[in-house]
Amino acid sequence: MTGGDVTKAEQDRLDAMAAALARVVDAACSFTHGHSERVAGLAAEMAAELGLDPSTRRRLARGALLHDIGKLAIAPALLEKPGRLTEAEYAAMKTHALHSENILRSMAVFADLAPMAGAHHERLDGRGYPRGLVGEEIGLETRILSVADVFDALTSTRPYRPAMPVAEVLTLMAREIGTAFDPACFAALEAVLGRRASFRPDLPGL
Repeated sequence: MTGGDVTKAEQDRLDAMAAALARVVDAACSFTHGHSERVAGLAAEMAAELGLDPSTRRRLARGALLHDIGKLAIAPALLEKPGRLTEAEYAAMKTHALHSENILRSMAVFADLAPMAGAHHERLDGRGYPRGLVGEEIGLETRILSVADVFDALTSTRPYRPAMPVAEVLTLMAREIGTAFDPACFAALEAVLGRRASFRPDLPGL
């Protein structure tokens, strides 16, 4: 069963299920509280900025909520480690993307989201993981998700570093437009953040 095959009530139920699972995933690490929900909201706004239709935006938001579900297969001590990961630890951490894909593929109602979740750490230049996809091999929804995910991760506190200021994060990400990040998706991020700042001038870092 895919997103287009269900009624509105069932869609609402799937949204609620995805949100509940996201809260479980983010609770696995004390530093990721709210991460999946923030990424989902930002990705949906970026998708609207890019002109994607409502059903696609809803599907993207659901995929964003579940993109890190594979972290449930990662040892908590690794997720919470305060220092730099060793090469072996980093390799283990990177497996969460494939775990996300496999978990979602095993769930009939979310199986269509598996490729998006599995590829959220891919890069346009092929230096991402787990498959080293290049350019158009990475779908638009995944490109949006990747930008939203990196932005939220860098502007949030992590065990190994404090949250970075928004302006610094945008400068850092801009250096990798066309290599890591899709230019149109990054422009959509900037547009969304600019709109948020215009409505909420009190937002820190904007």
